[in-house]
Parts: sequence; C-alpha cells; structure tokens
Amino acid sequence: ECTDGYYLWSHVCALPGLSPETAKYVIVVGRNEYASPKVAEDYVSEEVSNIRSESANGFLHSHLCPIASILCQTKTSYTNVPNTRIVSTSEGKNYIDWRATHFPCTAPTAFFDDGFPVPTYARALNDRYVPAVSASAPGVGDDIDDGYVVGSIWVDTTLDDAYICCDNTAGAAVWKIIAT
Repeated sequence: ECTDGYYLWSHVCALPGLSPETAKYVIVVGRNEYASPKVAEDYVSEEVSNIRSESANGFLHSHLCPIASILCQTKTSYTNVPNTRIVSTSEGKNYIDWRATHFPCTAPTAFFDDGFPVPTYARALNDRYVPAVSASAPGVGDDIDDGYVVGSIWVDTTLDDAYICCDNTAGAAVWKIIAT
C-alpha cells in the first residue's frame, strides 16, 4: 500500500519475445513511494535501474526494455480499488520517455531446439516509436539492414511528412505516409 497523497511510478516496459507477436508490454509498479513529485523525479532513473537488475530468478526484470515511467499520486490508501491520478512531470509531460535515453535493452537470445539462436524483439518494441528524423523521405533501402522494423516511424523534416514502415524487407522496404 502507498501512503495517502504520496507519489509512485508505474514503469511501461517491453518484455522480450521470440517474435513481434509474442513480445509484450508490461507495467511494473514502482518499488518506492515519494512525498513530492520532485523527490520522485530525483529517484526515477535509479528506480528503473533497480527494477531491471533485481528479480527472484535474475532473468525477467534484467531484460525489460524501459519505454516510459508514469508518475501517479494516491488519493487514499489502496484497498480493492486503486485511487490514483496521473501527475505531470516538471517538464509538463504525463510521462518520462526512456526510449532514446541511457537504458539499453539487454534482451536475451533464445535458442531453437537445434541450438541456433533466435533474436528477441524487446528492442524492436522499444525502438518502434522512436522516429527516424531526416531531411528526405524514406526509400526501399531504408530496411531491416538499417535496423528498421515494421511499425518504425520516419519524419521528413523538409516536407513535414511522417511515414510508417509496413514492410522492412532488405532492399524492398515499404513506407506509407501517415501525416503531412
């Protein structure tokens, strides 16, 4: 339970999977409570680091890929119904964005029965919504070999157009315009 009127973090993370379909998003409720938003913000980075490094079996949390942290304030002590509200950060946002910051994904590699590695997709979930920014539109060569995944976003700063990757096949990528 969190003390009435105190603040806590909810951390949105990508969880490794063997394919984009099995990779999932999870929310991990923070481990601490804070008397003020300022104190909470001072410790959020440390809290995310601790969540990634601590777990009962040493596997799950260390491979979570942080996406965002949402600051919540309790209205009353928890019973069976959560009583919280989302609080803006000191930057005026509803969350702290970790996607382009110092928390690299360390997703493990799984193995097929024959011993060959299968890449996991937590990093792809994390990177999917970090837009590529360029002075031009994407082309067929902006593909999987460059790290783009289906769902990647591209912003053309010259024409102010936004694109989404629909197919990241090497040499034959398909990008659709989604905003102009």
